[in-house]
Amino acid sequence: MKLVTGASSLNAFMKKTGLKKKELAEMTGITLSYAYMLCEDFTTRASTIERLAVIMGTCPEQFPEYEGEPQEFPEAVYWVQKKVRQSELSSLEFIKKFPQKRRLEVVDFLRGSAPLPLNYSFFDTVTTALDVLPEELFVFVAKEIKNLLANRGVEEGALSSAIESIKKYYL
Repeated sequence: MKLVTGASSLNAFMKKTGLKKKELAEMTGITLSYAYMLCEDFTTRASTIERLAVIMGTCPEQFPEYEGEPQEFPEAVYWVQKKVRQSELSSLEFIKKFPQKRRLEVVDFLRGSAPLPLNYSFFDTVTTALDVLPEELFVFVAKEIKNLLANRGVEEGALSSAIESIKKYYL
């Protein structure tokens, strides 16, 4: 009986999807030489395994090498993950919809370690790729912006005005 390891799972996934080691390195924030090493010996940090799990559309606990703690994700992460599952796209296909230089940011958002990106490019790519109404995603954008501004001492009236102005731009 062959032992299933992170390296064997990763290699099988890469073969099945045609994912190149260079793409893997870019999406996980590691060097190309480290990507080669992962395919042989899967000893790595929990954060790298979490990124790999996002790309592979699985959970990090599926890897015997993972020693991280299960975590709660922000509501926006759950919503996007749910929409990806409901779409015709795999996690990898969804991530590849974004410009190459933004993919690590998307992976980190999907693993719950980065906030919802507030740039319009991210917003537009999500709504287009997942075929969702912009208003559905804007709910989360508005919450994120409101929290950012409130934490900086912006008063409620100004918050509402700011959200309305941003809403006009996004929608």
